[in-house]
Amino acid sequence: GASVQTICALTSSLAYLCIGLVRAWASTGLPSLNDSNNSTNPDMLATAPLDTDTCSWIVSLPPLGAILGSSLSSLSLNYVGRKFSIILAGVFFFLSFILIGLASISSSVG
Repeated sequence: GASVQTICALTSSLAYLCIGLVRAWASTGLPSLNDSNNSTNPDMLATAPLDTDTCSWIVSLPPLGAILGSSLSSLSLNYVGRKFSIILAGVFFFLSFILIGLASISSSVG
């Protein structure tokens, strides 16, 4: 009904927001984590600055994940349908941001 369509519309909008956040994070987050002179950042890595190989992996993982995610989404579309696939993606986005918000730098990175 209308409530499922509303949830789908909100989830689709959230998906575009999440994609933008993931794509834009490296341009601001990575320099902030790498700045060893930045005493205002409590989450600065102890091993800052990161080497270029690590930085390139951090920047390249979202597009690589998008390739895998688009391949797997076809299975979801075939078995559950478009609306519920979007809702399922929204649940995964929501849970991932909850995990990011609850993570501490020492347990997730160090």
